[in-house]
Amino acid sequence: MSTASTDLPPTPSLARRGSSRVRKAAEVIAETLRGQIARGELSAGDGLPGEAELMGRFGVSRPTLREALRVLEAQSLITVARGARGGARVQVPDGRLAAEHVALLLQVQGATLADVYEARLFIEPGAARLAAERAPRQAANALRVLIAAEEQAVEDPDEFSRAAIAFQERLVEVSGNRTLALVIRLLHDLVEMQRRAGVARNVRYRERVAVRRRVLAAHRTLADLIASGRGARAAEHWRQFLRGVAEIVLGPDAARRVITLAE
Repeated sequence: MSTASTDLPPTPSLARRGSSRVRKAAEVIAETLRGQIARGELSAGDGLPGEAELMGRFGVSRPTLREALRVLEAQSLITVARGARGGARVQVPDGRLAAEHVALLLQVQGATLADVYEARLFIEPGAARLAAERAPRQAANALRVLIAAEEQAVEDPDEFSRAAIAFQERLVEVSGNRTLALVIRLLHDLVEMQRRAGVARNVRYRERVAVRRRVLAAHRTLADLIASGRGARAAEHWRQFLRGVAEIVLGPDAARRVITLAE
């Protein structure tokens, strides 16, 4: 982990940059630092240099620098500790924050939880097919590790639910497509948010061990299909599985239940 003296690439003074005539200096600073984080020049846990050094490097006043840091803090790219021993430190953006923003946008647009599950029906079966076609053995082995965790948790509804979600997210990760993996994590966060808000039904897994065992069997079948490289069969199997899950979670009025942020 770097200290507050983390080196940054030399940055010309904003007073000599033509872009400062168009955009606020704070926005330029935020964009510069955001780019360095995105490129990996600054990593999670790295401390930014102190205010005096940053002010000199960018050629700006303290209020301008602090406004730039507030922008990055609002985007969950840094945390800022106040006080004599404080400072700014890089952090990984929180996916839950992104899910809340998306949920708000979907609520304004009148989107329903059924829309979210329909999106999953497009994404996850395609990911299963990619996994079977690109790296069947490696993908199946990664999934079987999580199936083992599910087997250990089949009698515990909460632990099993967490293991099942991990399996679903890992399925998209082993497809090799980072964009799909990020999108599916966002959708899963949305579903969990709706469960907490009472929009998605809370299936009583504690009273339905048989349901959990059927889920486990479906996961085993998927891993076997991926291991054998049968991409089309894996995609169709997962599509049918998701349709069954949607019937349990959503119920008959899913098309009328709008995404919400309300708890």
